[in-house]
Amino acid sequence: PEVLETRLAPPRPRRLTAALQPGDAVRIKSLHQSGRLLSEPMDGDVEVQLGSFRVRVPVREIEKEEAHAPADQSPFIPLPGSDRYVPPEIEVRGWRVEEVLPVLEQYLNDAYLAGLPQVRIIHGKGTGVLRQVVRERLTASPLVKSFHTAAPREGGEGVTVAVMAN
Repeated sequence: PEVLETRLAPPRPRRLTAALQPGDAVRIKSLHQSGRLLSEPMDGDVEVQLGSFRVRVPVREIEKEEAHAPADQSPFIPLPGSDRYVPPEIEVRGWRVEEVLPVLEQYLNDAYLAGLPQVRIIHGKGTGVLRQVVRERLTASPLVKSFHTAAPREGGEGVTVAVMAN
């Protein structure tokens, strides 16, 4: 008997439709939860912000939500005079100190200009070096009024919440 070899074509990457872009309000069908789209598809998945959590879900599981919520409830704040948006948190977990400082400085500046009342810096727990560097920078910044450790259910010692100066 002759054996036929069948080759399956690799799956094509799923693309977001033009109507669905990072920053859009979306609903995750399987979870019955609403969130904010954070990324373009990567390996058929997208990243979605659900409250203080980021989840990775297949593109087929999300649908755009109707724009019935007021725009000021978006976690992304537009930077005045720019087409960039400032997220309410930044993650620097696993970064080197020399990488963190310039990025943190720019982020604080953008957050201040965008009028964010507070921001979250996710540095992780690890050895505590990043936490120390982040907090030293926050202490020296005239853009930051105060800062504190996040609540245990919101990251605890792995997250610093900075209250921006008015």
